[in-house]
Amino acid sequence: MGMLMVGIIPFVFLFIIIPILLMILIYHFVKRAEMRADEKLNIERENLKLQKEQISRLEQLQQRIHQIEHMLTNVD
Repeated sequence: MGMLMVGIIPFVFLFIIIPILLMILIYHFVKRAEMRADEKLNIERENLKLQKEQISRLEQLQQRIHQIEHMLTNVD
């Protein structure tokens, strides 16, 4: 009986415990990568929002400049 247990323990360790530990490690790596991807996506969304605001402000400034130029040409 003692020899049987000595032979089973390495088998259990190699084919059950190690794969479970590997799955846990892989799960944590995937979760961490997913969190980073979500964070990067949120940053990209924020940057896109800021860029749209900047474009809108630039368009407003261009309209104002055009109006001022038009007024100046009418004064001359």
